[in-house]
Amino acid sequence: MKENLLSVKINCSIEKLFDFTINPNNTHLWIKWMEKEWINTEQIEVWSIYKNNWINSSNIDIYELIKLEVNSLFHLISKDSQYQVIYYYTKIDDNNSILNYFENMRDWTNLDNPFSNSNIKKLKNILET
Repeated sequence: MKENLLSVKINCSIEKLFDFTINPNNTHLWIKWMEKEWINTEQIEVWSIYKNNWINSSNIDIYELIKLEVNSLFHLISKDSQYQVIYYYTKIDDNNSILNYFENMRDWTNLDNPFSNSNIKKLKNILET
């Protein structure tokens, strides 16, 4: 698979969705293989470095935030590979939003571990309860 696009409608405000998904303290709550994620800055901003590690792994993945548009877009690129992920946010109304999660390799090689729809479902469940 060269690219992966997952979309979900979530019954919550776009502000809540955006704030929750860019916050590294929340990532492990909805991505099943994530043990911990942290950033190198006090505030989340372009050029912040996100680091995370997987459950039962000593590897640390490093990503750079290259584009951030409040309530609209969140774009990370891997510092170790050609991987990138882009979150696109769309407001439906004050209480409903859409998240489009897009990932690919910038050199168009195959994705090793495409993101699972189960993670998106878990995110939806957390934000709607």
